[in-house]
Amino acid sequence: MNFPDPSSGGGEYFVEVGTAPTRYAAPDTDALENRIQARLIEDYRFGDPDRMLFGVCPRCGKKTLHAAGPRWLHVYCGRTDKCGFDALSQHLYPDLFTDWTSRFPDDAAERFLAYAWGLDPRRVPAIRGTWWEPKADRGTVSLVFTLAEGVTVEVLADPVTMRGQTGPYRLSQSLKGEVAGHWWSLPDADLAAAAQVWIVTEIRDALSLALAGVPAVALVKPDNYPAHALTALDARCMGQGRPGLVWALGAGQTYHLREWIKRARAEGWTCQAAVPPGRGAEARTWNDLYQRARLAEPHREEYLYQGSLATAQSAREKALLIHAKHQQQEFPLDFGSRLFWFKLDQEKFNKEEKEVGKKETGTDPAKAREEALISASTLTELAKCLPRPLYYQCNEVTDESWYYFRFEFPHGAAPRKNTFTPKQLNSNSDFAARLTHVAPGSVWKGKPHHLQRLADEWIYNIKEVQTIDFVGYSPKHDAYVFTDHAFKDGKHYPLNEEDFFDLPRLAVKSLSQSVRLDLNTDPDQFRTDWVSTLWTAYGTKGFVALAWWLGALFAEQIRARNKSYPFLELVGEAGSGKSTLLFFLWKLCGRDDYEGFDATDSSAPGVSRSFNQVSNLPTVLLEGDRSQDKDSGRPRKGLDVESFKKLYNGNPFRTRGVATGGNETYEPPFRSALCISQNLEVAGSQAILERLIHVVFDAAGHTDATRIAAERLEQIPLRSVSGFLVRAVCAAKAILQTYTERYEDHSESLRKDERIKKSRIVRNHAQMRALVDALAHVIPITDEQRLECYGFLLELAAERQLAISLDHPTVQEFWDTFDFIEDSANLPVLNHSADDALIAINLVHYEEVVNTRKGRATPRADLMRVLKTSRQHKFVGIQSVHSVIHHGYNKKLAEGEAPKPKTVKCWVFES
Repeated sequence: MNFPDPSSGGGEYFVEVGTAPTRYAAPDTDALENRIQARLIEDYRFGDPDRMLFGVCPRCGKKTLHAAGPRWLHVYCGRTDKCGFDALSQHLYPDLFTDWTSRFPDDAAERFLAYAWGLDPRRVPAIRGTWWEPKADRGTVSLVFTLAEGVTVEVLADPVTMRGQTGPYRLSQSLKGEVAGHWWSLPDADLAAAAQVWIVTEIRDALSLALAGVPAVALVKPDNYPAHALTALDARCMGQGRPGLVWALGAGQTYHLREWIKRARAEGWTCQAAVPPGRGAEARTWNDLYQRARLAEPHREEYLYQGSLATAQSAREKALLIHAKHQQQEFPLDFGSRLFWFKLDQEKFNKEEKEVGKKETGTDPAKAREEALISASTLTELAKCLPRPLYYQCNEVTDESWYYFRFEFPHGAAPRKNTFTPKQLNSNSDFAARLTHVAPGSVWKGKPHHLQRLADEWIYNIKEVQTIDFVGYSPKHDAYVFTDHAFKDGKHYPLNEEDFFDLPRLAVKSLSQSVRLDLNTDPDQFRTDWVSTLWTAYGTKGFVALAWWLGALFAEQIRARNKSYPFLELVGEAGSGKSTLLFFLWKLCGRDDYEGFDATDSSAPGVSRSFNQVSNLPTVLLEGDRSQDKDSGRPRKGLDVESFKKLYNGNPFRTRGVATGGNETYEPPFRSALCISQNLEVAGSQAILERLIHVVFDAAGHTDATRIAAERLEQIPLRSVSGFLVRAVCAAKAILQTYTERYEDHSESLRKDERIKKSRIVRNHAQMRALVDALAHVIPITDEQRLECYGFLLELAAERQLAISLDHPTVQEFWDTFDFIEDSANLPVLNHSADDALIAINLVHYEEVVNTRKGRATPRADLMRVLKTSRQHKFVGIQSVHSVIHHGYNKKLAEGEAPKPKTVKCWVFES
């Protein structure tokens, strides 16, 4: 099925995504019910796959899961009372219930009606058509329903994104004509002859009720009071009696429900209300209930009862309705966002009922009973707020759990959400204190038995939301979970009203609030003009850093493929541009005014927590001034990079105990990617140096053009570029496929260079080359830029091979100074060792000698950091040595002069 190309005026329709058009998928010729059935069998292991019986229930784990044929749209657990798991296949597998237009070009409308709405297409009186307009991101099959002459609603099988003046918005139906005052009904429906007419908002809900044998109409818009339609219906009744109106607007429309019932009653209509079950994320539509076979008479009676509760005029009226339904002597209830307790004195009620009957002969028994109920009952306020339980969440690592609640207030303040612990729900005093804290202005007046009854109702069979204690990629769920956004299988899921992400077959949230990212998910606002600016400012160095940054967003998947992900080392003097680059790269991930953290100012537990806060996001370590500690005045230690070696393979950085009363420990794997930025290059063992992508920055190549470009990067608003992360994670499948394919080619190419011997160096730089290729899925990159990056990475790999064969420059300078001083004297000056096979140097003595000779001694802190890596003279250890220098000095002492110590603490090396 073809739609006009907005840019060309004709031809095959396509959607513009990023910098390249993405065409519709090939038509899906496989029977959809077969694909649904195959997914269900794979995920739930049905014992009888032909009849879809005896699957493993995801909630209770019993083999009592069934699927309703023939299209397998409804999945439910047979243990309705003990478990109650109930789901629609379209919520379990949303990818199978989308893109109807492209996947089924011959019968998209029929497929949409049969599978998305679960209706018999033959019984839906709608014109099948196509819809498209220039401001939309695509065209779609549509269903046109007529409300009145010249008034139609066109339901879009595939909702589209429209470009509006204030930003993009989603459109699922298109209205033509003046809809206000009208409703839609089946053309052949004789509403005047019906006993009741159910009034709903959506056409699919009206169709569902009608096909279940309930006369129904649809308002199409949530704020559309059907004044014209009611007038026309009254005229058709011709004074023979009007049908009753059942206002069944759906969840969240209580305001209109009350107002419109009041207005309709004033116009002479008999009115009731009906409310479908569920709240928030669990709310049901009438179409949902039709697909679940929940619209029979007994079910409708329950919905009408819930409607009567929703429209009760007072807490007392609501309490009497509940008592009439359940015949309980005491129970909690809510009204007007307040919590109450109803209690009936049965003995007093029996007495009052008899007394009322005696006072007036001919008294209506129902009225007498109501008066007796009012007289014999009490209604006590428990709290001036309404706690609504949402779900249960736990941290499996720490063995902590919470119940997440929403708190509503009668004074109109915005609702709040917070948690209760199990202990607080089981202690009246703890609950009272916690309620006042999480619901400001609310005081708990209830007794322990009130709380016990409430808690039992609140938490029985409550929904469970899975949690992670970091932000970013969760391998367990194969999803990216941030504080406000989640991404799975290339799709974006915003945080819902209940503060969790409702992903396909998964409810999940992050417990961590330490790292918040401001991600712009609007693709039209993502700029790519910064790419050329970055190239001007930093050239290949900037693009290699960007490629590593992209790889950091997939560090877990890359480590799963190659067992490692390299560290990025950015080295350069102050003013060389490292900070500007890092600040900008963080903007691409939605983090503003952030560069990294200084591990030298953090404790080991603090560093460990920082490493564990994120997954598939960079962790940037900065090293500040190491000359002197501001508190002690002693030389400061630099980064102990050797302790980071294990992070290369994603192994835990540190083990910590868990406060469970046992011997449990927690060893979270390193899920991040490590970047080290400092003025001096990393000094470490050969193993640590092999793990680095070493990029050096200096001010030598700075020009006016590079300065202006760097300033432009600083001025780019975060919201204009934070879509980089969004675009990257949504293209994860393509990025990882390109990476995997190109990695082997680049590995082979680097191995052919005779200068590169170490396989680890080959692997690291081949990974970077493959990620340069993968950048094309996110930003425009030219062939020339790509080839220059290849060449630069080849030279980086060769330099890294050479670096592991040579001493660190500080070590080389140390030995040059040592040799110069020792060679210029006849007796030992710095070497305290009497053993010709060893060199023993006291660093304080070394500093004194060099400074005395008007040289410049390297700071001891720097020497202590790198000397152990010495290759020219292999480090043996720090030992107490019998000093030949002091021995010679003491032999020449005059009488009365103090001798020097015989032994000296020295750094010992092989000669």
